[in-house]
Amino acid sequence: MTGPFAPHLGIPIYGLPDNSSQLNRIEAQLARIETRIEENMATEVEQFEALTAKVDDLAADVREAIRILTEERANLSAEGQEAFDVLAAKVGDLDTEVGDADGSDIP
Repeated sequence: MTGPFAPHLGIPIYGLPDNSSQLNRIEAQLARIETRIEENMATEVEQFEALTAKVDDLAADVREAIRILTEERANLSAEGQEAFDVLAAKVGDLDTEVGDADGSDIP
């Protein structure tokens, strides 16, 4: 059969122009857009994973520094102890502000 079809019905539609070539181009463009979206989403996930790793590393570094300072607290001067207390309070405030997003505070 010639002429445009209503593919979902399997019947020709006479008197209407055949737009199949335009539809094919639109489908190809949509496929390219879908591919770009998938690529961007993969990049987005990679960026979030990299940022998560950096935050985890920072948290571990801060915790280790506080652990070392806590062990050496008796050897600190009065000013050093005061500075340590301020730092420990700020870390505690930040921990409270961030909350327990990763569930690590729950035993």
